Amino acid sequence: FGQCVQEETSFAISSLDFNKSSSTSSSLVLASGDGNGCVRIWDINASNDGTDSGSSATKKKQKTSSSGKKVLQKEIKPRVTMESAHSQLISGVSWGNHSTDNLSHLITGSWDHSIKLWDVEKQDCLLTLNGSRVVSCLDTSYHTEGVVATGHPDCTIRLWDVRVQTTNQSAVVSDTTFRPS
Repeated sequence: FGQCVQEETSFAISSLDFNKSSSTSSSLVLASGDGNGCVRIWDINASNDGTDSGSSATKKKQKTSSSGKKVLQKEIKPRVTMESAHSQLISGVSWGNHSTDNLSHLITGSWDHSIKLWDVEKQDCLLTLNGSRVVSCLDTSYHTEGVVATGHPDCTIRLWDVRVQTTNQSAVVSDTTFRPS
């Protein structure tokens, strides 16, 4: 796109995910998680001509890079900020495919041992699933709706089903089958 998009902040961003099914091709939505447990949602206009929609939350300025080239910077403000989404660093964010409206639901994982399903527009946590280990990373399945995989420092991968509205941990796994995509 040829633009440097930045927000001068005092927080360290630890995870990012672009929404893969934005409603219009000229609009991008980015979710970020930081070291303080905060989630932010950013509207980033990605039009190829370098213009933006004139949003009051967006400012443009031109700078010169160290190589002498002119660089267009676009400073943006987050559309949504959830300050206390987690109590520790957010290690993963994913829009997932667990909903027909992917712009309203976000999944986050954290060093606080939890993964959470969020209604972004309402800034409401719909589901919290707690594990016994730090969540190092997460991703959602492109093939199966509602399945989240998390990685942990103890060299394990855990699969979660965010469609399940219970945290009953006494269920028995009676069979597993892997099938080619």
